[in-house]
Amino acid sequence: MSAPIPTVESIETVVSTTGVNFKDPVQLLGYAMKVIKEMSALSSLSTDAQSAAIVAAVKHGIKDSTLTPEEQTIALTWCDTALPHVVQAVTIVKADVAKVEAVVVADAQKCCPSFFSK
Repeated sequence: MSAPIPTVESIETVVSTTGVNFKDPVQLLGYAMKVIKEMSALSSLSTDAQSAAIVAAVKHGIKDSTLTPEEQTIALTWCDTALPHVVQAVTIVKADVAKVEAVVVADAQKCCPSFFSK
């Protein structure tokens, strides 16, 4: 059975927007990275579906913030234009790390088989 599809509300219970200054690009990216982490941990959605859900969750946080309408437009535009690329980059890096991990474990098993015996 696959993991349930997280909702914007379920992500927000785990990743709080409290104290996040969405005007600050570093804080906006940091919040987005936390959402990416939680979304990938909670869901088995395809990359495209996860990306859309992540964008929706971050946008929801921005819309609920105290930003002015102009500031919200800037942050929401970033979500539409840059955030999907951030999600894709995180996915690529995670896949590469998994490949490296598999090679390291295989080499360790060859080198030190006693560590892996029961």
